[in-house]
Amino acid sequence: MAAAEQLLRQASLAAEERDSRQENLFAAIDPGFAPRPALPLVDDWPPVERLHHEFGAIGFYLSSHPLDRYGKSLERAGILRFADLPAGLAANPTNRFKLAGIVVGRKERTSGRGNRFAFVQMSDPSGTFEVTLFSEMLSASRALLDSGQPLAVTVDVRSEEESLRLTVQKIEPLDAVVAHAAAGLRIFIGETRALSSLKSVIAREAGGRGRISVVLDLPAREVEIAIPGGFKVGPQTRAAVKSLPGIIDVHDI
Repeated sequence: MAAAEQLLRQASLAAEERDSRQENLFAAIDPGFAPRPALPLVDDWPPVERLHHEFGAIGFYLSSHPLDRYGKSLERAGILRFADLPAGLAANPTNRFKLAGIVVGRKERTSGRGNRFAFVQMSDPSGTFEVTLFSEMLSASRALLDSGQPLAVTVDVRSEEESLRLTVQKIEPLDAVVAHAAAGLRIFIGETRALSSLKSVIAREAGGRGRISVVLDLPAREVEIAIPGGFKVGPQTRAAVKSLPGIIDVHDI
């Protein structure tokens, strides 16, 4: 991506040379031996940014979903996947549920009375769904809808023929909802070099209620060590730990 303009210029120049039938210095040489362009050295995109570009390019999330990083925190916060909503309706007499998702589209309309309302398309790991926001809720939630951050939506559900109509009663930042739901992390370490980086990350999150333990695969046995104290265990902490070199995996507990 960082070299896109450079590559386009090179491709344009090559096309002009072919069209004009002009031979350059390397015309008689196998193309495999022609100088290759020097591309800029850049760091990988952070996972969330990579997913954003995936969606922008092909219209869906390819390598994973932005909500995957929340792990079991969604379940502990009482949040359903959209695909599980029909089963939840069948098993629960209430018609109010909590879902989570990323806003991927929005269509605003004006009612006959002149009030604005919106149909908002959202995506969770199980698929895409649409929620309806009426005037007052839409006005109060515009900043959140435009923020690009994951959201938790409390909806009233009504069956209409073969579809479900979801009317939003409340919208909150998902991070705020799950902040009190994560019980802790179990961190699997593959290399000792990861310990110092891990210490720096979790030290910034001290003072919460979450528990953290590290699991070491020693030659004789596997050892799990509980880190003393409580920590603020949120999705950002989980993602930051998982991205550290030498970390094999991170599980919610």
